[in-house]
Amino acid sequence: MKTLMILMASASLLLGACSSERASRMETREAQYERFAGAEVDRIRAMNVYGWTVLSSRKLVLWTRAKEPYIIELDGACRNLEFARTIGISNFGNTIHARFDAIIANRDRCLIKSIRPVDNQGLLAERRRMRRGGDLEERPQE
Repeated sequence: MKTLMILMASASLLLGACSSERASRMETREAQYERFAGAEVDRIRAMNVYGWTVLSSRKLVLWTRAKEPYIIELDGACRNLEFARTIGISNFGNTIHARFDAIIANRDRCLIKSIRPVDNQGLLAERRRMRRGGDLEERPQE
């Protein structure tokens, strides 16, 4: 009985550590994208979705082309976003509108609050610098 209790406590600590590490990685990734995000735009053209990356329950990066990422902020937490294998996007005429369209994740419809383009070249340059052992640097404000 005592051994079972110790195993359960150990498993709980291990799961907590994994969850904490994952949250830390997501926060780092979000901060990195935020540094290279531009001003809000009302809409973007999107014939296809090339891919997406979840930053939090309220934010994701959406690629409309291989080198064209956008930070999509949602109007509230989208509880199933982190676990969605596929997402859908409501749109009209291949255009995604902020404050009108939504991300659909596992039947949850999450309204898009804002759309911001990401400087992909700057982001890639920072990632190369980090792989070579550099630190994150403050991006000069324009």
